Amino acid sequence: MPSTPSREIALSILPHITGFSSMFCSGLIIFDIYHDKRRLKKLYHRLLLALSITDIFTSFSYALSSWPIPSGSPDIYAALGTQATCTAQGFFIQASIATPMYNAILSIYYLLTVRYGWKEGQLKKVEKYLFGIPIVFGLATAVASVVLKLFNNASVWCWISPLPLTCKGSILNNGINDCERGNNAFLYRYLFFYGPLWIVIITAMVAMFLLYTSVRKTEQQAARWSLAARLEKTAKLKHSQKVRRQAFFYLMAFYVAWLPGTLLRTIETISKNTDTSVLLVIFAITGPFQGTLNFLVYVRPKYLKYRRKHPENLCLVIQMIVFTCCMKEEPSGDITRITEPIVESKRSILAELKARTTVRKTIPNEKSYRKRHNDEESAQSSKIPNEESHDDEESKKMSQIPNEESHSDEESKQSFKIPNREGRDDEGSANVPLENSQDHPMEDSHNDSSGSFVEND
Repeated sequence: MPSTPSREIALSILPHITGFSSMFCSGLIIFDIYHDKRRLKKLYHRLLLALSITDIFTSFSYALSSWPIPSGSPDIYAALGTQATCTAQGFFIQASIATPMYNAILSIYYLLTVRYGWKEGQLKKVEKYLFGIPIVFGLATAVASVVLKLFNNASVWCWISPLPLTCKGSILNNGINDCERGNNAFLYRYLFFYGPLWIVIITAMVAMFLLYTSVRKTEQQAARWSLAARLEKTAKLKHSQKVRRQAFFYLMAFYVAWLPGTLLRTIETISKNTDTSVLLVIFAITGPFQGTLNFLVYVRPKYLKYRRKHPENLCLVIQMIVFTCCMKEEPSGDITRITEPIVESKRSILAELKARTTVRKTIPNEKSYRKRHNDEESAQSSKIPNEESHDDEESKKMSQIPNEESHSDEESKQSFKIPNREGRDDEGSANVPLENSQDHPMEDSHNDSSGSFVEND
């Protein structure tokens, strides 16, 4: 593999950029999960939390790049360390095998919840294994590598490598160890890292395939659902489709980060004379970059949600996603939903509070006006039937007068006419307060209503 100054500089600088970027993005995921304590109750967020924590250590180890490599190492740019710093960096990089294992476990989680319908109670029974296996395996292999003196200069950073790089090891050299450190390092690379990594890649691929076929089968059955079943199961189907897409993007982030390194080591094993310098540079970019890729997948649902709400302002959407701590909560109290950045001054906040209290005061006045107006209408309607009944009695009396005039004399006519006139006078006097009762309450109500609307305005 030819070595040039430009290649050495690129291999040294690129991990600084992608590694520290990955650390920052993993920290944002951790902060966002801890920002809402309710998320810690779900296994999904706890797995993401463990994935992000391990990735911070991994990204930091990669971000150091060539600095921990012992100074004076040939063909290495900016080698400033010692054998102790090299061993420390190699320890954390080897322990980072837990990160891709958590990716596979996340794929298994999606499979169990979507295809097999596992609930949180069922998942808690296997949770200790899901969290324990990656940590135990990563730490155990890292400690074993320290004991076997496997951590040495690996061209880009310190990891499992022979010292010097040209030595073969006892297995390939007829039982004679020609290495100062890292005897048979190529074997331990596959036993401790790339062998488990390939198992993880295959496991995640199988889990994703089973998840896809399950959701696809449900989509095909949806066409034969009845209307009632469609109304009941449509929401569940849409949720499964969203979960499938999210799981697919996590898997793609995992593949982008680790497939170049896997391909690199495979080519080096098959043919040592093949030029893999370009692939090594790609791996120097993608290897430390997984935290950033995970963050992009993690915020993808938020981005789509806020983009629909604010299609005209992309900068505001990015601010809402990245700087969650500087955002204001919605009035609903849901701290997971962010509305707008806090940019108001103290005076504007006080003005907003005053406006809200004014609105709250006007709402009861409007309600009381409506209630009083309805009571007056009901009282008025209750009086109208009495008027009608009184008119009916008068009409009955008037209808009786002609009949009695035909069978009685003029004196009886006069005697009947006198009460009739008195009844009419009583009726007229009774109508006077009734007219007042119809006019004045409406005038009062109009006055009250106008006053209340003025206050509202």
